[in-house]
Amino acid sequence: MKKKIIYIALLVFGVHVLHAQSYDNLIAATSEGNDIAEVIPSISELQALAIENSPLLKLYDADIVIREMKVQLLRREWMNGLGVEAGVKYGLFDNLVISQDLGYDQSQAQTTEQTRYNLGITWKLPLLSLAGGKNKSMAIAEKEKAQYQREASVKELKELIIIQYGNIIRAHRKLVIYIAAVESMRTQMIEADVNYKNGIIDMADYARLQNMQLNAEISYEEAKTELITAMRILQENIGTEINLNLGN
Repeated sequence: MKKKIIYIALLVFGVHVLHAQSYDNLIAATSEGNDIAEVIPSISELQALAIENSPLLKLYDADIVIREMKVQLLRREWMNGLGVEAGVKYGLFDNLVISQDLGYDQSQAQTTEQTRYNLGITWKLPLLSLAGGKNKSMAIAEKEKAQYQREASVKELKELIIIQYGNIIRAHRKLVIYIAAVESMRTQMIEADVNYKNGIIDMADYARLQNMQLNAEISYEEAKTELITAMRILQENIGTEINLNLGN
């Protein structure tokens, strides 16, 4: 039991390490000037993944299948009442014969020996047939409703992926700006250290530059967190980890 717990813990830790490495690679690629749009899948690819892995859409698919089976069952029950009836009768039959004589109609019955054939369609109408027809119409309507709900969910999911893709692009651009700001402040602080030691700048200017560097570092960390968070949210909605095309 302890070995099993240790194995699960190591597995979870390994997954987190892999994710952390992936995000670290993304930040490193950003620092090198790579465009985020070049290292993540396109919007259409992300939308396809989201649709494929969506639990809600899978629920709708299952519901549609169940409702289709219900429609087929009710249709089969209704068709069971239909049938074809055929028969042959041989014997003496009375036929009504009408004749005209001097403008007057005369009718009389004649008995003849005949063979008669009959063919027709029958429909047995149980007491619940009318209710069954209404149930079938309702089942068809419910199936169509489930299909429309699925289509609406697909549309909403596609729109959500577009928004989240935009959030990643925006977070990445902010990170690029703050990376440049941090690098600039670090260069300025190297020069400021020398100037402060040589008495070229006073303590107030040196402290002001340190404060600017601190703010740049904080903004950089916030932008990095924002980008990683946006990536994680997108991955939750597509149901899989994003494969970063970093070329390594």
